[in-house]
Amino acid sequence: MIVTLVALVVLLLGAVALLRSSDASSALAGQLGFRRDMKNQAERAMAMAINSLKTGSLSSASARESSLATANYSAVALTSDASTGLPTILLGSDTSFTAANYVINIVDATDESGDNADTGIKVRYLIDRQCTATGKVDPASCSRTNVQIQFNGQDSGSYKADSSFRSSQLVIYRISVRVDGPRGTQAFFQSAMAL
Repeated sequence: MIVTLVALVVLLLGAVALLRSSDASSALAGQLGFRRDMKNQAERAMAMAINSLKTGSLSSASARESSLATANYSAVALTSDASTGLPTILLGSDTSFTAANYVINIVDATDESGDNADTGIKVRYLIDRQCTATGKVDPASCSRTNVQIQFNGQDSGSYKADSSFRSSQLVIYRISVRVDGPRGTQAFFQSAMAL
């Protein structure tokens, strides 16, 4: 009978260890799911920002000469946190972000029934031109990059077999994204593009 009790205690301890391992695996899988979803939402925000610059309200050079808070755009480089390189306004509270007239996007997802469901995810993005002053692009006050662009003889930008390459200086735009998810999770993403 003592041997049976010892065997039962050993089996009970094994079952408890297995249960804890299962709980840890479930928690880890949940965290990986949160991380993946937040990355996907950040990619959606990045695409929205790029579309704004290419075909939206910021598609013309004249529109990018001055700040447009409703498009989450600053014509001058925003003050950045020294340790992360992220704009400090993006790191602050919802109140400070909206007080600067920037827009926080609430991301909704479609559930299994096809209805929209609140995911509890908030996405903020900022686009800031890497210049020290508003107005037309000034080589002395804007960070720019050299690129080789292929043109045909008519300067239309279309490809042709006998086209030539020309060097061009494009202005750098920084896109920063913050995603706030369930259970107080946060993710930050940043990219740069030249126009």
